[in-house]
Amino acid sequence: MDRGLCMEDGQDESRQLQALPEFIGSGGTNGIFKVPVRAPVHPGRPPCLELRPHPLRETQVGKFLRNIACTETQLWAGQECGIRVWDFDRAYDPGYGLGGSGGRVRRGDEDAAPFHESAF
Repeated sequence: MDRGLCMEDGQDESRQLQALPEFIGSGGTNGIFKVPVRAPVHPGRPPCLELRPHPLRETQVGKFLRNIACTETQLWAGQECGIRVWDFDRAYDPGYGLGGSGGRVRRGDEDAAPFHESAF
């Protein structure tokens, strides 16, 4: 960058360098620049639900996913023996699987987000 842009006539070496006016911002919502969001992910980002294959446990026989559908508020998974439904509003609630913390816990669902199931 040319030093002459920051000083008058480029003559006075003892004078402190000044920032270019087009790069001066007040921060926040005032001015033309906004301070970037300092979060690991954008606050408006929907929760991440990870569906990935893993070796079946003996309690998961007959639980293969056949269909997956999503609405704005729920995730539906069609299995061989029924349907599971997760509410996005409860995605970060403590797990314990079927029906939430007060529901029954089957082996393999201990850490699952709360869900509802149509049949067993």
